[in-house]
Amino acid sequence: MIESRRHRVFLFVLITLFLPVCAWGAVVPAAVVAKVGDIHPGAGGDPISTINLAFTNGQGQLGFIGSVMRTTGSDAFVWYNSGFVWFNSNNALLTGAEYDMGIGNDGHYIYSPSYGGNDAVWTHDGLLLAKGASSPGMADKWVTFNSRPSMLPDGTAYWVAGWTGVEGTSTSEGRVLYRSADTATPVITTVFKSGDQIGGVTLDAPNGIGFDYMVSDNDLHHIHALLMETDDVTVTTSNDGFIYMDGTLVAREASPASGGTGGENWDNFDKVGISNIGNYLFSGDTDGDITTDEFIAYNGTISLREGQTVDSIELATPATVQGLAINNRNQAVHLWTVGDGGKHLFFARNTANLAGSVRVLSTGDMIDVNGDGVRDYTVTDFLSNTGGMRYGAWLAEDGNFFVDVDIDDGGGAVEAIIRISLPFNPGNPALPLLLLGD
Repeated sequence: MIESRRHRVFLFVLITLFLPVCAWGAVVPAAVVAKVGDIHPGAGGDPISTINLAFTNGQGQLGFIGSVMRTTGSDAFVWYNSGFVWFNSNNALLTGAEYDMGIGNDGHYIYSPSYGGNDAVWTHDGLLLAKGASSPGMADKWVTFNSRPSMLPDGTAYWVAGWTGVEGTSTSEGRVLYRSADTATPVITTVFKSGDQIGGVTLDAPNGIGFDYMVSDNDLHHIHALLMETDDVTVTTSNDGFIYMDGTLVAREASPASGGTGGENWDNFDKVGISNIGNYLFSGDTDGDITTDEFIAYNGTISLREGQTVDSIELATPATVQGLAINNRNQAVHLWTVGDGGKHLFFARNTANLAGSVRVLSTGDMIDVNGDGVRDYTVTDFLSNTGGMRYGAWLAEDGNFFVDVDIDDGGGAVEAIIRISLPFNPGNPALPLLLLGD
């Protein structure tokens, strides 16, 4: 759907509940921003019933989609900074909401509810586009869905939509990445669509435009996982996937993996991230040995992979990258699930040295939310890769992580968004951690 921009960090990941609480030693300082069961001003006394991905804008303010439980049923909300700013119930035609969203500065936001039963994108200015409308920029085409919305700090909106040439049908003939710099009087433009030529190949119909993408905060760089049309005899399902970056194919399935060993080739691609100066990350697998095939690549070259040890944590098979992000100071976070079922979030002061990352938080860790140095909750789950969401982590420049987790104070696990603030030394919270790159 991540996932380096205004999103300070969100993260979530499926995890094993019963890791030893004492495995990592330290009690991590954190703050609970919102959790299921909380009652916050503005919701009429109704409790939060669901919480989803966390995002931030260029000012470090938090945004996410969730719901409160009314007497009439679930009511989706938009959270901006410190509280609710919008409920579906404010417009009788709105229902539901996709997990992905985005916030800009100055109160700007975008999310994907249904509008009159039609999959839509909705912003602080109201309806942007809904299923059934004429597809902007495409004559005699109609919108079949709107999904994976994101937003830059200046309020520029991006999202993936489907289109069909048969009005009134729901089956997509292709996909398109849309952009709208102004949501008040929107002029929706096409970035690219199924059938377009990129680097000498044709984007596949109907699924060539992937849901894993990112545009840098300054709107100058764009990374995207895409699929090529397989009609050409040189393109098959084994080599049709590629990573697009600023108009160039920087990696392609079945082609040699830069930084690989023993003749490895790229095999598939997953998470992506990009910064204002065009440094980028992507994750996936190679066709190499199953014990080392999962990887994170930095600027097109494998930088960290399954089987390596990071801050005493072995990325043991089966290891999977659940999330990653790069910010505009060339720092990174990456989240892994490893062979014993543990989930570990790492921070790299310099993205060029991912292997030198430090562990920030793991399942089974304890968190202190009132500053007394004593455990208040245990992290029992990172919530990620749920419902096809694009990202598992975000990082901006000030070291604040907003993490979507399950936490347990002894009375049972509840979902929450917590904030973890660097600098602190993940190995020893009493010692500072420099935020500047190595």
